[in-house]
Amino acid sequence: MNDQLKSLLSGVYLLFLFVVVGCTNSDDLRKQVSDFMSHPIHIPYDQLEKRYCSMFSDSTESHKSIKMVYYLDSIHCTNCEINRMAKIDVRKRDLYPDVEFVFIIKTEPSEIDHIYKLLCQSRIISPVYLDTLNSFISANPHIPKSKKFHSFVMNDKDSVLMVGLPFSTNRMETLFMKIVNDNK
Repeated sequence: MNDQLKSLLSGVYLLFLFVVVGCTNSDDLRKQVSDFMSHPIHIPYDQLEKRYCSMFSDSTESHKSIKMVYYLDSIHCTNCEINRMAKIDVRKRDLYPDVEFVFIIKTEPSEIDHIYKLLCQSRIISPVYLDTLNSFISANPHIPKSKKFHSFVMNDKDSVLMVGLPFSTNRMETLFMKIVNDNK
């Protein structure tokens, strides 16, 4: 696929996202989304602690072309968000075998055991990355504090293809499926 076609498709995805989100201050949201999507995302795996809660997890590094990233910082209700992560993991992981689900949780070192226990109780199969050094945000200072920007889809070139949780509405999931199919 040539660069002009990719650029056009990105513009269509972005436009579709604006229609789906339908925020009251759409110009401000458009600018935020556009700014966010214009920066690559770096996941500093070497600075994150990788955890598995299932003997069925695959401990090898994944190199899939599409990543669905779900970032949880300390601002949000940890129990609620881990339960939401588990629903995504259980319901969507098998439906999208070409997608790597990347769950990143910012936490304090003293909370690692508690977080790990919650992850295992929730039966999350995918690996979860614990960020005790704030490495993810340090590597990506352009990520807004707003939770709206803490779930996104990116390709293997670290470009953001979609902002928001792909499974929040049928429209968002349809867009997500199109992105996955276009990037196989």
